Amino acid sequence: MTQEEYKRLNDYLNDLFLEFQKKNKIFVDNLIPIWNLSIIINNYFKNNIETFQIKSKSNHLTFDDVYLLAREIIEKISPRYLDEYDELIKSGALNFNFNLKGNSEFSFNYYNEIVNRKLINVSRKFNYTDVVFLIHEFFHYTQVKMNKKKSYNFEFFTEFIAIYFETIAKRYLIEEKNVLKDELIINNRVESLYRNNIKLYQYITVLVAYEYLGNINEYTEEDLKNILGIRDSGFQKECLQTLNKLDSFKKNKSAVTLFNQNYRYVVGTILAYYALEHSKLEDMVELNDKINTEYAELSVQEVLNKVGIPLNQNMVLESLDIIKKSISDPVLRKTK
Repeated sequence: MTQEEYKRLNDYLNDLFLEFQKKNKIFVDNLIPIWNLSIIINNYFKNNIETFQIKSKSNHLTFDDVYLLAREIIEKISPRYLDEYDELIKSGALNFNFNLKGNSEFSFNYYNEIVNRKLINVSRKFNYTDVVFLIHEFFHYTQVKMNKKKSYNFEFFTEFIAIYFETIAKRYLIEEKNVLKDELIINNRVESLYRNNIKLYQYITVLVAYEYLGNINEYTEEDLKNILGIRDSGFQKECLQTLNKLDSFKKNKSAVTLFNQNYRYVVGTILAYYALEHSKLEDMVELNDKINTEYAELSVQEVLNKVGIPLNQNMVLESLDIIKKSISDPVLRKTK
């Protein structure tokens, strides 16, 4: 890289970290654990090469089918969510394949200033995946709707909670409704984990270097090795990739959004699949209810202690094995 490119990269990173401090401080505070997680996942997939073709078939579920199946699953998770769910349906806050820019291939929830409330969009696949996506977005909806504001811990844990409950929904449909795997996009989370970690892996070491060593320059790769014990022969390439990515963002589009999306889905998937085997359902319900209130200022490990999850390499590797197993055998043993 040229000196001009280093300067541009450092200017971008300075602005980016200032924005992180305002919008997602928990990401910066946990950069090293997230970096370690990304490395473990990258190495795991290198040694477990698989294709992630997403295959599913339509079974023409009606809107009422989707509503009622999701309601049945929510009642099994916790009946006290039913009033919130029924109000969501009656209010018209649930849309299918609608947003301000037209149809979207993704499901999401967002705050609409025109109607002054949260709305949910479900991108229909016209099979049982619609039910799963609705469950996922509903739990995002409850976290903010019930508590009115987002906490320090919200960004780190929100996808973990939603992915956990979507996977509970998949298991219920297979076990209780005899839904076939090809009527669900059974491996969508594996593909998403793989794809998001590739993106995270491309820039996470650059962020670690900037946070702990200061401005990036031609000596940073050596400093990473000598000071932080990080050996990364591809560091210069990663710097250039990060610069190109930040160059591509327009002034009205926050780069923080991109970084948030990648790490939240990576962290969330790993924690969710471990929780399926080790956490109690009632503890996960409590986490969903309290992430923006009583658990708002706890450390990451203190929150994970509430649901029985250690923060270490063995947990990550076990979760990856559970994820791999879930493709061929999606019915995991019952949640405690």
